[in-house]
Amino acid sequence: MLKILVLICSASLDHAACDQTTAIDVVRAMEVSNPQQCGFMAQALLAQTSLAPEPGKQYLKIVCLRSPTRTASVASDSRQ
Repeated sequence: MLKILVLICSASLDHAACDQTTAIDVVRAMEVSNPQQCGFMAQALLAQTSLAPEPGKQYLKIVCLRSPTRTASVASDSRQ
């Protein structure tokens, strides 16, 4: 699974340097199953909201982060 993050970054910050810790704000969105869905759903999310950077001062960056894998533990019954 991939987690969609929308970062609002300062225009003075290099694109490569903008991450969760350096962004002005971070919007956490839904989880999706593949990179194509991440890009598509992030764009759809932005189209539905009033989230917009201040022209010349900020820019948006979409990040798709792999979610930690969830392991299901299976209890075994040792009685036979």
